[in-house]
Amino acid sequence: MELETPLSKEDVLKLKIGDIVYVSGVIYTAGDLAHRKILAEKDKLPFDLDGAVIYHCGPIVRKNERGRGFEIVSA
Repeated sequence: MELETPLSKEDVLKLKIGDIVYVSGVIYTAGDLAHRKILAEKDKLPFDLDGAVIYHCGPIVRKNERGRGFEIVSA
């Protein structure tokens, strides 16, 4: 299935578990803190989330080989 943002309610209601979906258009990425802020301040955001796609980007981080820093393994 191919979808383009902004999504309509009808588009979303057609989705089923296991569907392969290709999304084009604007996609926002956000982590835990950003999601909390969006929920708390949704009326004050500088952009419209109606029909938007938000990708939860919770990176997996590990210490690098030298043990002096960290590297992002996956997002």
